[in-house]
Amino acid sequence: MGNKQSAPPTPELISGKMEFFGYSAIPFMVVVYMCAHMLCYVAITSGAISNPEFAKSPHLAAHFLPQFFGFVMLAWLGGGGWLMHMPESDPGPGGYVFAGEQIAMHMLAFQIYELAACIPAKRLRGKHYEFVGHHVITVILSYLAYKHQAYQYWAPCFMGMSEISSVPLAVMDFFKQFKSVKARYESVYEIIQVIFCLLFLPIRGVYWPYSSISFWKGSLETLDSGNALPIPGAWVILIFCQCNILMTMLQWFWATLILQGLWAKVTGGKVHDD
Repeated sequence: MGNKQSAPPTPELISGKMEFFGYSAIPFMVVVYMCAHMLCYVAITSGAISNPEFAKSPHLAAHFLPQFFGFVMLAWLGGGGWLMHMPESDPGPGGYVFAGEQIAMHMLAFQIYELAACIPAKRLRGKHYEFVGHHVITVILSYLAYKHQAYQYWAPCFMGMSEISSVPLAVMDFFKQFKSVKARYESVYEIIQVIFCLLFLPIRGVYWPYSSISFWKGSLETLDSGNALPIPGAWVILIFCQCNILMTMLQWFWATLILQGLWAKVTGGKVHDD
């Protein structure tokens, strides 16, 4: 990785005070997402954007733009941070890393918006509320990373690199939700599916668990050191470790569904649209 930055030699709580135009960054970004959603909603319900399917589900249609924007921001800042703006080595669970603070702040604001968007839309919650569970876990972890300066070294990897595959996923889900758009751009939908699979399987199915090995190694070494952990605290490390297990299992569950869909396509079987 090029353009490395040096980490502070000892943990010191610096994180959690980012601002935009003099306003606290978290509520500012939540308002940005909400305003984008409301502008799209008003444009659809007022007829400025005319589509019968959009008019039937204006909330879902309005959700696409802020969701797409959020994924692009996370992929750009997180992926770029992980590849180009990281310290030479892991400074430990409490070490300050600007790229980690930045991506945690954006992720926290985005997930707060996503949770709010779930309330009136069953589809956004998932069949078994798996999306709600994902949002809640991510809110907890991004809050701890931002306010408690926890695992900021790994935040760009797990909160940014992983979201690269979410950019085509947002477009793909939009096509699934609105069949008229999908029918009109069927060839585009097929290309997006391929791009999504090519990104998701290596990044989330392989690179995520591979990175988790180093994450766990550093976590266990810190816990075994016997030193006091004022930042972020042993309880925070344990939360991250437990959530890493849950999130890794979720990545593999989704990867299994993708592989089943690919197999069905190859063998001519039925491909479920979900």
